Amino acid sequence: MLLIGTTVYFLVTKILDPITPLTKSAQAIAAGDLNQTVLVNNQDELGVLAQTFNQMAAELKNLFGTLEQRVEARTKDLETVAEVGTATATILDTNQLLQAVVDLTKERFNLYHSHIYLLDEDGKNLVLARGAGEPGRQMREKGLSIPLNQAQSLVARAARERKGVTVNDVTQEPDFLPNPLLPNTRSELAVPMIVGGKVIGVFDVQSDVVGRFTDADINVQTTMAAQVSTSIQNVHSFEQSKAQADLESLVNTIGQKIQRSTSIEETLQIAIRETRFIHWRRTRAGKNRPLKWRQLDRNSDE
Repeated sequence: MLLIGTTVYFLVTKILDPITPLTKSAQAIAAGDLNQTVLVNNQDELGVLAQTFNQMAAELKNLFGTLEQRVEARTKDLETVAEVGTATATILDTNQLLQAVVDLTKERFNLYHSHIYLLDEDGKNLVLARGAGEPGRQMREKGLSIPLNQAQSLVARAARERKGVTVNDVTQEPDFLPNPLLPNTRSELAVPMIVGGKVIGVFDVQSDVVGRFTDADINVQTTMAAQVSTSIQNVHSFEQSKAQADLESLVNTIGQKIQRSTSIEETLQIAIRETRFIHWRRTRAGKNRPLKWRQLDRNSDE
């Protein structure tokens, strides 16, 4: 009987001894220690189990490390979006606002280029409003625009599909149209700018690195585009209020001049002269409008 008991004890110990380190290592990993490995001495099934455990532990450690890096990168990107928003929050001129956005985006995200297209009054063409650096200035002076229905354009496609799109290797894209002012572009990301459910433009960024953009980058730049769109609308509302106040002040001034006139002829001359001046101011303001303001006006009315 004693012999049987000793034999059973020996067999159980023989089986359980290799399992005990596996159990302890599994418990340690569950507690957050990802640096666990099990010493493999056997070539049997338990040895195979230990090897599989070590492989799984290594893959789990690598997965968590990669996840932490991605979370850190996305957190930094969102902090940059907030930084750009803070830096441009007090700008009350549309052109200055857009220029600041493209310049800061290029710099903070370490990009090759950044620019913004805005939909024209007819809703048929995307007109370059502002671009970063000297290339952006030259393109804007040339009046660069892209038809909304142009198939060979990532910018137009983003506007039509109302979602972010990327090309991570422009050399492999048959429809990519190279820009001589941006010869080092290798990947591109474009996201629509939407206000009140309507597309008003496209925010486009480019990199000189192949494979630069991911789905996470689309989400980040979409957040940036939404923020810029809101800022544009706010600036537009401010400009509208200021224009209305200026008009009311001008009308009041004209009224005072008319009251001081001493003859009907003088009154008519004042009315004609001031009416022409008001028309000139409105025409000049209309020429300087950088986007589809009428569309924004309709959105405000809704």
